[in-house]
Amino acid sequence: MSLLTVILIIFFSTLIYSKHHTSRNGSIHEQVHLSLTKDARSMMVTWITFEQIQAGFPLVKYGKNKSNFDEVQTGYTTKFVDKIGTITRFVHRVNLTELAFGTRYYYKVGFNESWSETTYSFATFPEGSDFGVKLCVYGDLGYNEKVTMDALIRDVRNGRCQLIVHLGDIAYSLHYDDGKIGDEFMRAMEPAISSVPFMTSPGNHEFSCFGFDHYDNRFTMPVKDKISDVDSYYSFTLGPINFFAISSEVYGHVAVYGNDPIRRQAWQLEDDLKQAEARKSDKPWKIGYQHRPLYCFQEYYDQECNDYENKIMRSGYEDIPGLEILYQKYELNLLLMGHEHVYERLWPIYNRTIYKYPENKYFKNSPAPVHILTGAGGCDCTHQTSIELGPFSVKRSSGVIIYDNALWDGKVIDHNANDADTNAIRAINDVVFKDPNCSNMLFNVGDGIHICFKN
Repeated sequence: MSLLTVILIIFFSTLIYSKHHTSRNGSIHEQVHLSLTKDARSMMVTWITFEQIQAGFPLVKYGKNKSNFDEVQTGYTTKFVDKIGTITRFVHRVNLTELAFGTRYYYKVGFNESWSETTYSFATFPEGSDFGVKLCVYGDLGYNEKVTMDALIRDVRNGRCQLIVHLGDIAYSLHYDDGKIGDEFMRAMEPAISSVPFMTSPGNHEFSCFGFDHYDNRFTMPVKDKISDVDSYYSFTLGPINFFAISSEVYGHVAVYGNDPIRRQAWQLEDDLKQAEARKSDKPWKIGYQHRPLYCFQEYYDQECNDYENKIMRSGYEDIPGLEILYQKYELNLLLMGHEHVYERLWPIYNRTIYKYPENKYFKNSPAPVHILTGAGGCDCTHQTSIELGPFSVKRSSGVIIYDNALWDGKVIDHNANDADTNAIRAINDVVFKDPNCSNMLFNVGDGIHICFKN
């Protein structure tokens, strides 16, 4: 086969994929998803087409009645071609601003002469901070893990999930097969992530030989001061919670990007943590999430939490700042992590010192952050490891696909029902599917933790 023939085959296969591809609902507009911004009254809408719309700008028309879209906002389009790929994608972003609190909106995406077939909807959060947030969080979910996706879609529809956080390793992987794997994942997730915000943090599988270009182009997170494609730290507030989305990959790929991204992230994180301290009376909770864990224990993957990058991430080295000292100094309440394909809940821990409680579910006035490793969003038994408790572990499991459905409440009584001035978190481990070849889970459906502290 001649080189010319190969080039022509690649060209025409790409043409067929991009020019004639439509979403599952028959529209050229696909992979519609939402994300939060720094503004409590706005919502970012992002979607993809495989052909350029010749006239005008991307639009979202929306309203409080599904039969009357009386408002329209304009956005912008970015042309994206994978550095080693052949498929051209057009990523459209529209920020809906000045939304009313506690209101359901119906919307369509598109352009003046081309609109999505589906009418989507989302609900804004209430005003202020005196409300709970239902959060679904998991890491390491592949594009073919239908059982987890179906559970997420179900819980979005029944109101159990108001916000989705994906802790990296998205689709396995976004850039594979010229990005077609990423396309399939986002299409499958669209029923959920077009209805509730989808917040992400990069994992090691978001990195390709040419950087984080698919992660960078597909998602719209509220990142500020972005200098390099590895810069993906951001923070936001929601109700009583300060969220911090930390990139572990500035450490994991220090050999590629150097030390500067680590320093930039540490400066931004500390500044945001200081601001969170200033609003502590109104928003008492500090929740961080990142891909790689600071602590974990697995026989097979022993190196994962003890290699060079993880040690630097935890403790720093010379002039490279570590993360743990910041989490401790500014009293981070909870750190959510993925990467390891297990569920593991740790005692409150700092500097390899653990703080045990008489009851392993109730952590009151914890002197250190509580860590939850939830990287079993889409694993199988090939990743099964020992379920023996590690030195830091309260509970752990393997060979089970789970995501954590967590209910954050700003003002609730504690588990003894006698302290109305206590803030509390209730985290429920929702088992989606247990592989019949695996056994001996160390937690039951609905088993979880309660973290609380006095105001």
